[in-house]
Amino acid sequence: MSVIEQRENAVRVRPEPGLVASVAEDLKPRLLEAVRAGAVEVVFDLAGIDQIDSLGIGLLIATHNTVTPKGGRVRVVGTSPEVARLLRSMRLDRHLALEPGPDGSG
Repeated sequence: MSVIEQRENAVRVRPEPGLVASVAEDLKPRLLEAVRAGAVEVVFDLAGIDQIDSLGIGLLIATHNTVTPKGGRVRVVGTSPEVARLLRSMRLDRHLALEPGPDGSG
């Protein structure tokens, strides 16, 4: 099950088992509520995640589009080399802060 932890104006999201349609649909209203409660920094912790689909990517983009006008940002941390490569190929690294996983990926 996915975990959302909120501390002050920051939210950490750990989507499980991957950032895929069923998970994204569950996370979207929870993230929106966290942003309404004042979160402006959202960290997607993708450590151990090797699956991401179009709805998962859509959630990253929607979150970015929601927090950026409020002066916030979205960070994606712990990505596998495959997920990092996908996000870069879509040029999302220009909008999302990608931070390396423990193996130097991301």
